[in-house]
Amino acid sequence: MDSQSGSFADRVPQQCLERLTSLVFIKRLDDLHTAHGRVAEDLGRPMARRIFQESTDDKGDPYDNLRWCRFQHFETCGLMRLVDEHVFPLLRQIGEAGSFCGTHMMDARPGFSNANLRAKAVQILNDLPMEDRDNKGDVVPRA
Repeated sequence: MDSQSGSFADRVPQQCLERLTSLVFIKRLDDLHTAHGRVAEDLGRPMARRIFQESTDDKGDPYDNLRWCRFQHFETCGLMRLVDEHVFPLLRQIGEAGSFCGTHMMDARPGFSNANLRAKAVQILNDLPMEDRDNKGDVVPRA
């Protein structure tokens, strides 16, 4: 992504791919949380593994707001603040907890200095069908 124009360059720098990968990871966490919730509901049991707790983070925002399905609808500046100040610290916490995927996100940093650029990336990823795991490598060509 060219941070000046907000468009993808012909050659996508590694830093841009890292930013997109972090956003895809966040989206996937929400998908997993939703799937766990459906299974628990079908079985008539409480969720055994909650990725997003039913409480608030240490800054007072509900963990529920940190879910992709919620924050994708936030206005641009609110999205930027929430992802920078709450979602990425959550990714680092998950990494510290020692999960396989979380270990790779332990050093995750937001990296977007432009709120409009981040909102556009969220919109592009939101429109990308994620049901088929084979298409996750299509982020850059679609964008």
